[in-house]
Amino acid sequence: MKAASCAILFSLAFAATAAAQQHHVIVVSGLGGAQEYRDRFHDWSTRLVDAAVERHGIPADQVVYLAERPDRDPERIEARSTWENVQTAITAVAERAAAADLVLIVLIGHGSSSGGASQFNLPGPDPTVDDFAVALDELRAQRVVFVNTASASGEFVAGLSGPNRTIITATKTARERNETKFGGFFVDAIAGPIAAARPVEEMDATPDTEAPPGARVGATILMPDGSVDALEASTKPDDPDDPDDTAPEPAAEDAIDDAADANKDGRTSLLEAFDYARREVARVYEQDGLLLTEHAMLDDNGDGEGSDEPDPVAIGADGRVAQSLFFTAGPVRAANELETDDPALLALYAERRTIEERVEAHRMLKDGLATDVYEQELERLLVELARKNREVREAEAEVPQR
Repeated sequence: MKAASCAILFSLAFAATAAAQQHHVIVVSGLGGAQEYRDRFHDWSTRLVDAAVERHGIPADQVVYLAERPDRDPERIEARSTWENVQTAITAVAERAAAADLVLIVLIGHGSSSGGASQFNLPGPDPTVDDFAVALDELRAQRVVFVNTASASGEFVAGLSGPNRTIITATKTARERNETKFGGFFVDAIAGPIAAARPVEEMDATPDTEAPPGARVGATILMPDGSVDALEASTKPDDPDDPDDTAPEPAAEDAIDDAADANKDGRTSLLEAFDYARREVARVYEQDGLLLTEHAMLDDNGDGEGSDEPDPVAIGADGRVAQSLFFTAGPVRAANELETDDPALLALYAERRTIEERVEAHRMLKDGLATDVYEQELERLLVELARKNREVREAEAEVPQR
C-alpha cells in the first residue's frame, strides 16, 4: 500500500514538474571601495542578471538586483544593497516561492573577518554568516543555492550548510582575505559566450596603487579602512621581449561556454560552473607566477565541510546535487543532440533527460515522504544521473560530430 501510494505521488509529480517549478534569483553587489571595483562588481552583476533573464529564461519579475549605487542603472537595480533591503528581498521570495522552487542568491563584492565572524561588506551594517543563517531560515521549504564570491567567505560553508542547500564560496577560510577572482569566472560560466569578448586584462584589472609602468598586480588586500593594498610579491613588470610574458589573446566566441559545459549537454550546471571558475582561478595565478591565495569550496551534502574538488560519483561526497541544478529551469533538450545520427548516442541523451525529469519529480515529493526515504531515493537518482553523464561523455568521444 505504501509503495502504491508513493508510485501515485511520483506519477503526479512527474507530470507537474515542468509547470510547477520556478527559479528566483537575488544578486547582491556590495561595497566596491575604489572605482575600479565598483565598475568590476557592476559588470559581473549586470551580466549575471541579464543572463538569468535573456539566456536562461527566468521571468524578469523573479530576478532581483541590489547594488551600492541604484542610480547607476535604475532600469536593472531594484534598490540599494543594504542589509535591510537584502532581508526584504529574501522575505519577498519566501512568500511567493513554492516548495519545489529553486532560489539562487549570489553575493558579489568584498568580504572581511572581524572577531572571528565572517562578513559581507554592504552599505551600512555588514551582515555576518549568522545574520544570513537567520535570513535563509525563511527559505526552509525551498531549494537554495547560495554563492558568496567575496574574500574571507569560507566560513559561510559551515554556517549555512543544511538540507536542500548548495553553498559555494570563493575561499576556504576567513583568513583568505585577498581580492578574489572566482566571481568573474563564475559569471563567465553562467553568462556564456558574451563574456568571451572581454580581454583577460579587464577581468584582472589592477587596483589603485602605484606600480611601475607595465606592471601587473595579481592580488590585493582590502584594508580595514576600506583602502586597497597591493601584495608586493604579486607585482612584476611585463617584458615585451619575452614571448612567454605577453598579454593573452581574448577567447574565441564560444570558448567560455564550451569550457564550462564539461559534458557538452548544452547547458551549464552549478557544479560545472564551480569547477570551471576554480580551474580558471588556478590557471591565472599560475600564469602570473603567483601563490594561489583563494581556494573555492562547494557543499551540497549538508555536512558543513565543503569540497574544493567535488565528486558527484563518490558515495556521500559533495557535487551530486550541484550537478543537477541549473540556472535554466527544468530539463531541456541538449544543444548538440541534433548534431549526430548515431542511434546509441541519441538513446543515451533520451535516457539522461528521463533521469533528470525523475530527479525533479522526486524533489516535489519531499513533503509527502519520510526524510530518510526521500534522501535515499534522491541519492540513488543522482548517482544514476552521474553514471549516465559519464556514459554520454564516453559515447560522444567515439562519435564524430557534424
